[in-house]
Amino acid sequence: MKTSRIYLLAIIALLGIAAFLTNAFAQQAFPARGQIAFCDLVSVFNNYQRAKDLTTELNDRRNAIKAESEKRKKAVDTLSMELENYKKGSPQYDQTFNEVTRQSIELDAYLRYQEQLALRDHRSLTEEMYKEIIAAVAKVAAQQGVSVVMQREQEQLNTEDTKAMLQQIYNRKVLYFNGDLDITEIVLTSLNQSYKASKPAAPVAPATPGTR
Repeated sequence: MKTSRIYLLAIIALLGIAAFLTNAFAQQAFPARGQIAFCDLVSVFNNYQRAKDLTTELNDRRNAIKAESEKRKKAVDTLSMELENYKKGSPQYDQTFNEVTRQSIELDAYLRYQEQLALRDHRSLTEEMYKEIIAAVAKVAAQQGVSVVMQREQEQLNTEDTKAMLQQIYNRKVLYFNGDLDITEIVLTSLNQSYKASKPAAPVAPATPGTR
């Protein structure tokens, strides 16, 4: 009787050890479902309010540069027409010709400078926003208990050219993922809330006398 009891306890102990080892192996071989998540960076960039505001600012800046350029070009054209009224070699002709040349050079330099300045600022702000997005991804990942966040690629093959389409297919790193692992909207919400909170409050319009 005593021998049978010892034998039974030994079997239970072995089964417990086997279950422990099996569970440990499973955890190592197959990570928990929540350890990996996916985020669509393209969608985040397109819907991040700061990126939208930056696009508006760049368009306003481009329109201002265009208006200034047209103003300067009009001045050059006016002087060029005036030049036709003077005889070549005369003091008036030489003076006007020199002014046309000077303003034309300044116009060209102005456009090249503004273009380089816009490209530099756009690159700098894009890099800054990218770092903000990565920080938001890391924050959400920590909150969700996620260890790895992978880029979620666009599902649609957005090209009609077969060669380009095959290149898109070959470049894909993820072929399938569970939609429950997508944290794109959580990241985007976090970014937009932080951006909204960082913007200065709009000034309150003064009350009209005699109104309550």
